[in-house]
Amino acid sequence: MKKLLLFAVTPLAMLTLPSVALASSIVVSVGNTAPTNPFDSNNPLISGNTYGSAVYTANNAPPFFDISVNGGVCGNEVPQPQPGGVNCDKSWTFNYVIPGGETITAASLTLALADIDSASTGNQVSLYQVNGGDVLTGALNTAAEALHGGTGSVNTEYDVFTFSLANFGALSGGSATVHLTLQGPAAAGLFGTSDTNQAYVISSTLNITTQGSTPPPAVPEPASLLLVGTGVVMGLRSRVRNFFGRR
Repeated sequence: MKKLLLFAVTPLAMLTLPSVALASSIVVSVGNTAPTNPFDSNNPLISGNTYGSAVYTANNAPPFFDISVNGGVCGNEVPQPQPGGVNCDKSWTFNYVIPGGETITAASLTLALADIDSASTGNQVSLYQVNGGDVLTGALNTAAEALHGGTGSVNTEYDVFTFSLANFGALSGGSATVHLTLQGPAAAGLFGTSDTNQAYVISSTLNITTQGSTPPPAVPEPASLLLVGTGVVMGLRSRVRNFFGRR
C-alpha cells in the first residue's frame, strides 16, 4: 500500500519543487597575496613573525610598492625630535562584477602589512575604511593592540587582519576603494620613537558572497494538473488490479 501512495504523490511533488537560488563567491586581490622570504628558501611569510625590510622590499607588488620611493615603504619615520616624517597614507581599488539578479549576502576585507608598530603608545591607525561604506578604524586598532596577548606588534612585524563587512550597498556597484592612514608614535628602530608611522602594505583581498533570489514555485496549469491526475488514476487502477490479482 505504501508503494501505491508513493506512486500517487511523487508526480504532484515534482510539480511543486522550488527552484534553487544561484550563489557566487567573488574574490579579488591586489598586491602580493603569497609573500615569501627569499633569505629562507622562499618560505611563506607568517603573520606575527618579524622580518627585515629587505624581505618586504623583495615582495614588491603594485599598487602598494614603489621601490624608487623610500625603498617601497609607505610613509617615513624620523626619530624624535627631528622633523620631516610622513605617515603611511595609501588607497587602493577593487574592481569586480556582481552577477545579474544576485545580491550580496556576506563580505570580508583582508589586509596584510608590516611594521604597524602597535606595541608603541596609543593607537597607530588614523583611518581604515571602505570609502562610502564600512569604517574599520576602531576594529583594526583593537586587533593590532591585541596582538601577542595585548602587547601589540613589534617593529617590522608582519601581520594579517581580516574583518567582516556590513555595508553591502557600498560594494554593489562593482568597485570599492579602501583607504588606510597610520599615525604615530611608532618605533623608529634603534633610534627611539617617531611622531609618524611608516609601514609596508603587502596585499589586500576583498571576498564577496552573493545569492540570487529564489523564484516562487511554479504553479501548474489546469491542463497539466489534468494530465497528471489522469496518469495517476490510470496508474493506480493498474497497480490495484495487479495487487489483487496476485492475492
